[in-house]
Amino acid sequence: MAMEERHKQIKEGAGRDESGLNREFIEMMEKWGFPLVLGLALIAGGYAAYNWYTRKADERNDAAYADLDTAAVSGNPTQLERVAGDHGKSTAVPIEAHIFAAEIHMEAARTGVPIGEKLDKDNKLPEGKSFLTDEQKKAELGKAEEQFKAALAMTNDSFGQTDSAIGALTGLASIAEDRGELDKAKDFYQQAVAKAKSQKIDALVPILQKRIDTLDSLKAPIKLYAAADLPGAVAKPETVIQGITGKTATGETINLGSPGATPGQPGVIQIPGGGTLTPIAPPTGAPPLPPVTSPTPAPSKPAEPAKPAEPAKPGNP
Repeated sequence: MAMEERHKQIKEGAGRDESGLNREFIEMMEKWGFPLVLGLALIAGGYAAYNWYTRKADERNDAAYADLDTAAVSGNPTQLERVAGDHGKSTAVPIEAHIFAAEIHMEAARTGVPIGEKLDKDNKLPEGKSFLTDEQKKAELGKAEEQFKAALAMTNDSFGQTDSAIGALTGLASIAEDRGELDKAKDFYQQAVAKAKSQKIDALVPILQKRIDTLDSLKAPIKLYAAADLPGAVAKPETVIQGITGKTATGETINLGSPGATPGQPGVIQIPGGGTLTPIAPPTGAPPLPPVTSPTPAPSKPAEPAKPAEPAKPGNP
């Protein structure tokens, strides 16, 4: 009986403890239940909103890059500028669009081929089209400069955009080189070197530095060499006709290329019956050819003497 009584007391104590815990929970919920539920709802709602925003941002980025690809394939700088304006600064799309547009303008300025036109297999434009004039090339170069500057202004110092900034700076340096503004070109290259060093892009530093070191070579004008001045070229030989004689129909000899009294001066052709002709002087320093005369016919072989007739034998009638 003692054991049963003890078990009964344990059960009654546990029931009282459980009842006390339930009352405490109910009192807590009455006091903090609404704020707690509201906080949990806000957390769940914020998480859902974050997922929705992230999904929409990814969709916008995908659409922006799709528009960029379409505009880049078209090769139309106006379309690329529109893409840059439509997609703001949320991605690198506007920066890349400006750089692509700048490169198209620069290509037109350097080749003289109008934007949107292609050369045929004979390097000719379609009928009715013409290459850009010098003024039009300068205008294209100016548009390229504007696009590179727009791209550079949109970049920041983050690692992901440093490559784009360096690309815009080297583009501006190339334009300055085309214009002969080597000091400006050097400044742009130095800015590019500084950005590469700041982000530890060590592979680009020697390449950019080499461009700086070779700028002075652009000061000397390009020399065009004749084919004979190129290494391994052989001068074209010149044939000089001099010292040739001939005969007239009457058998008189005339000299067609006798040297003059002074070396290098033309000779005089004597014409039977009176008059002279002066041949064109050979180039100075050209060695005269040996005289060429009409071949002398070989002497004919003398006829052998006739054999004497044999005497008649005795006894013949």
